[in-house]
Amino acid sequence: MILLQDALEISAEFVDGGGLCADNPKVATRVNQAISRLLETDDYNFTLDRIRFFTKNNSITLPREYVAARMVGMDGTPIPLDSIAYEFLEAGPGLCRYEQLTKLVDEGTGFPVCFDVPPEGTWYLLAYSTATADTTKTIRVTSRHPVPAFDLPINRWASTEGVGISDPAISTDPCASVKALVLPDGLEGYITLYAYDPTTFQHYFLSKYHPDERAPGYRRYRLPRFDRENGVSVQLLCKKQYLPATLVTDVLLIQNLSAIKLMVMGIEQENNRDVNGAIAYQQLALGQMQKQQSNESRGIRFNFVCPQDGAEVNII
Repeated sequence: MILLQDALEISAEFVDGGGLCADNPKVATRVNQAISRLLETDDYNFTLDRIRFFTKNNSITLPREYVAARMVGMDGTPIPLDSIAYEFLEAGPGLCRYEQLTKLVDEGTGFPVCFDVPPEGTWYLLAYSTATADTTKTIRVTSRHPVPAFDLPINRWASTEGVGISDPAISTDPCASVKALVLPDGLEGYITLYAYDPTTFQHYFLSKYHPDERAPGYRRYRLPRFDRENGVSVQLLCKKQYLPATLVTDVLLIQNLSAIKLMVMGIEQENNRDVNGAIAYQQLALGQMQKQQSNESRGIRFNFVCPQDGAEVNII
């Protein structure tokens, strides 16, 4: 597999007029920019993953590593995947309700939590980190009810097994819904967010955040037909989300060094205001990706001679 270090070494001479070492931060920035652009052009090899959910809920939220679902199956059977606007079309089904249709409906992006705050009861927000240093920071939470926005303190787990502390710092007011949140800079640990009942001490898991996340906004899908009692198994073929490679040992989402180098060269021409040169290099980069895609999916062809009439046939 191609690592970030490989792309840095082949691209350094084409960044900022050349002369930069491979470990210069500008080179990593340019390589990541090239990968981001290539990811947006097609669903290439290594950019799709299978994800399996088992749920008794009526919705599925994708992890941060994925931008969208491409195909879906429920309990082993392929089902339709409708866009966010399909229910509003004249020929569409209208609102897809429970027990109406077996399909997956796109609810769009921008959901800051994997699970919503439960509608029943009075819940406060509670955040834990795996790092002690994060306890000096706060999370900015936006909510529509009852307080529009507030700062949520971060607690430290009492043990490495994820045991909470006896008197955690929680949100000052109850929170009925989380509409947006901004995580602080410089996080050292993973943040776990709960809805918390200080009377019963019940914790309801909402989401978990990577130290590099700042303003999470996940994609969510709705299951109009689901089994609340027995649950359903949902398998998705998902497109990977662009996430910057930070370590030289990171495996790149685009596994084509030639395409990355050519896209880096195109961005260099773009920054030099050479539009034609930029377009030419970017087209060459896309051509390399298409060749790789074709080469890896073409398969092996054999020529056989038909014994009856001597005609040559291709067997794929």
